[in-house]
Order: sequence, then C-alpha cells, then structure tokens
Amino acid sequence: MQMSDKEFLEQIEALKQSYAAHLPEKMKQLNSLEKILETDLANFEVLNELYQLAHKLAGSSASFGFASLSEKAYELEMFIKPIVKKNETLDKNSYEEYKSLLNNLKKSFFE
Repeated sequence: MQMSDKEFLEQIEALKQSYAAHLPEKMKQLNSLEKILETDLANFEVLNELYQLAHKLAGSSASFGFASLSEKAYELEMFIKPIVKKNETLDKNSYEEYKSLLNNLKKSFFE
C-alpha cells in the first residue's frame, strides 16, 4: 500500500516536531560542555564532544528545516574541527572566538 502525499507530509511534520522537542536536551548538553570548558580550556575530551555535537546538530537540524540552527552549528563545527584534528585545545584567544560562535548557536535555538 502506497502512502499518500498528505500522509507523507504529516509524517515529516511529526518527525520535525519530535526533533524540535529534543532541542532543549541539546541546549542542556551545550551548556554543560560550556561550563566545563570555562574552567578547563585544556580539556580535549570535552572539546571533542562539543565538536561532535556541533557536527550532528549541523546535519540533523538542516534535515528538519532548522536552517539557522544548522548554519550556526556548522560555523562552530568548522572552528573547532582543525583544533580537534591537531589534538590541540583552546587558548585564551581561540576561547573568545569559540564563545562568540557558541553564543550565536545558542541564540539560533530560539529562532
């Protein structure tokens, strides 16, 4: 039995709503990682986890129509990626840019 266009669109909308319902959990994860990095810039594991979260948000949010969230997550991902790939951590200068990108990402959760 083939699904009608209406049924398909209803399923897509339901998936989008389900995704949106899980966004506060993602924000909570970001806040938790942010708190750790505030006191420990050299925590590579947390920086790597933040990179993975930004990567996942960039892809999944675009799939569900959250363009701004995807764009801001991608910007953060691309900033962190070379740091993580070189097995480095944040320094005071890179921390300021990271904070700016993270704040932009957090704002996009509410757009």
